[in-house]
Amino acid sequence: MRTVVLTESPDEHLVWHDTDIWLKPLPEYLMSFEFWEKEICGDETLYKSANGLLLSYTWLICHKSDHRIAVETGLLPADVDYDTWTAFAVDINLRSTLGTSLPVNERYDYGELRLSRLNHLYRLGAAGFSLWNLVFGFTSRSTRYPAFFQRNFGWVLAVFIYFTVLLSAMQVALATEKLGSSINFQNVSCDIALLSIAFVLVAVVIMLLVWSFLFWFHMMSTVQYLKKIKLRRMDTLGPKAI
Repeated sequence: MRTVVLTESPDEHLVWHDTDIWLKPLPEYLMSFEFWEKEICGDETLYKSANGLLLSYTWLICHKSDHRIAVETGLLPADVDYDTWTAFAVDINLRSTLGTSLPVNERYDYGELRLSRLNHLYRLGAAGFSLWNLVFGFTSRSTRYPAFFQRNFGWVLAVFIYFTVLLSAMQVALATEKLGSSINFQNVSCDIALLSIAFVLVAVVIMLLVWSFLFWFHMMSTVQYLKKIKLRRMDTLGPKAI
């Protein structure tokens, strides 16, 4: 069962991770024809995005139980009953076929989006390369360094365990007469032992470098943010506000 997480950012709508899915509540004004005529229809980009958001809710709320959950979680206005929503959704579906008669933002062609894949795409430069995208991706899931290293470097521990088992087995084999006197086996054992040592050293160095980079990046980002806040306060309230 999924947990609905409310978000006010349209970019995070229909993004999911594990058992959580982010959904933007449907604004009541999007159900107003007058608002569409006055504020939305004149802007093609906004028009497509609004159409996509509405269309996504016709996918999400298909049954009476869906409607009840949507109202209880605040996704739909409380005064929109099931009959009203059904008539509204039917009208949208009758006038729309995704990507043809009803123009929608292409983001909605993909439906739900997995957060981990979005983060990878952002870090690879799909949304433009920047240090911010490289560190945080689409949105950061780590609030502490231990969680970050556990998620991204957990495989190092698994490799270390494999090396430990392998070296232990080789140590036992070298104690036997058959393999202990084999020059080839001794050479292979020596190579694997050196490889395991090199792997551990390289992994430790990489983790230290990553930690150092993240530490300084977060510190400098915080300093820059505080400077922006200070300048904004000075512009608004004057020098005495600081």
